[in-house]
Amino acid sequence: MDRADLLVVGAGIVGLATARAVVRAHPDQTVVVAEKEPAVAAHQSGRNSGVIHAGVYYQPGSDKARLCRAGRTSMVEYCRAHAIDHEVCGKLVVALDDDERRRLAELERRCAANGVRAVTVGAERLREIEPHAAGIAALHVLDTGIVDYAQVCRVLAAEIEEAAAALQALAASFAPATDAAVEVAYGFNTEEDTLTQLLALNQSIAEQERSGLTEPRRPGNEGLPGTKRTSSRIEPPIRL
Repeated sequence: MDRADLLVVGAGIVGLATARAVVRAHPDQTVVVAEKEPAVAAHQSGRNSGVIHAGVYYQPGSDKARLCRAGRTSMVEYCRAHAIDHEVCGKLVVALDDDERRRLAELERRCAANGVRAVTVGAERLREIEPHAAGIAALHVLDTGIVDYAQVCRVLAAEIEEAAAALQALAASFAPATDAAVEVAYGFNTEEDTLTQLLALNQSIAEQERSGLTEPRRPGNEGLPGTKRTSSRIEPPIRL
């Protein structure tokens, strides 16, 4: 592959979800995902508490509240559709004293406004739900869940590769080619079967320069052992 319409840099969950959205919306476009690690979700996306947040604390009517609810619903649907390990197990927000119990009322109000199922329970019901928790009351949030986000990323990557034959590559360096394109030097690893989907980014050259992503090639930045060098010229980003 010598040319691509979109380069997504970073094979974490944001990069993979971006690449998936593009290949679904623009199946005629070529997408490349670049990742410096030998596997997807090697950093934050694969090293977190694995919570599917319900949206308890966000101000009702805010974009955070709206997007959290939509994202929670989409994540659970995606996990069910692709047999990804997950559980909508709920969580408890525990009050230790009367002041915290009064604050639970505000959280319950926000949950109702944000479309999150939640109910305040007393100490006895709290112990029934979670014997290891102690408090005078709790907000039982029914819509919170847990998931293995690294598994989510692997499924996203496989879906992208199947849909778009996404290039398998290790990003080695980035350099401006024109005002509207960037040249990427990368290498193929012919020994690692796990080194597959490496995904793409929709940044302009100016944004890349500001973020420090774009830099001239320099000696020593020649890719990894066992790789061969090639390049892909990335044209202006797709407008979604």
